[in-house]
Amino acid sequence: MARRSSRKKVLAEMNVVPFIDVMLVLLIIFMAVTPIINQSVEIELPQAQKTSEVEQGPDEPPVIVSVYENGSITVGRGTRDVSAMFNLDDPTQAAEAKVTAEHFLGADAASKTVLVAGHRTASYEKVLAVINRISEWKVAKVGLMSTPAEQ
Repeated sequence: MARRSSRKKVLAEMNVVPFIDVMLVLLIIFMAVTPIINQSVEIELPQAQKTSEVEQGPDEPPVIVSVYENGSITVGRGTRDVSAMFNLDDPTQAAEAKVTAEHFLGADAASKTVLVAGHRTASYEKVLAVINRISEWKVAKVGLMSTPAEQ
């Protein structure tokens, strides 16, 4: 009587458990670090006697265009999502600023509000040039940001 060998077959499978462990650790690290990363750019706003709130949809903040002393701008939504700095005197960068603004505004730009945050020492001429440029973006409302007066 012939006897069969009781050897087990060798399994050639990849063990994915360590890979899953590493991926979960990376996920936890990214979830912990993401709220800490703040891409906002500080800008000194002038003070105003009276300020009013901008009426915007409850789920999306308005698009903010910040104007700096040298005439360069940044475009963003709120304080977290800020684009690179653009110089409107350069036609290429002006076109990039328009594309970035269209990205933030979306398809229904005519119903959106854009706020202009002019630096305290930025000249009126530069802020007005930016407002004129924004009017080319077919935006419904353009407002100026200011710091509320201390009470």
